Amino acid sequence: MSYAEMLVIILVTLVVFGPQKLPMLAQHLHQLRQQYRALTQHLAQLWQQQLNEQALQERTRQARLADEQYANAQNAPPDDDNKAH
Repeated sequence: MSYAEMLVIILVTLVVFGPQKLPMLAQHLHQLRQQYRALTQHLAQLWQQQLNEQALQERTRQARLADEQYANAQNAPPDDDNKAH
């Protein structure tokens, strides 16, 4: 946004709301901006938490599968190739 555009917005705001209400309007805009930032940060944290939980679930699934494969290999009868003829 250029300097000229910002100046036009400020002048229109001054005409519409008047000089007495500008401090109150600025305070409300500041509060809205803070709430928006807090909300976006919270959503980003939730998103990251979900990604971390999914990754943990996948690693847990892979570990269980590896454990099952190891247990099956330990309990399997010896191969015929390993027997002496």
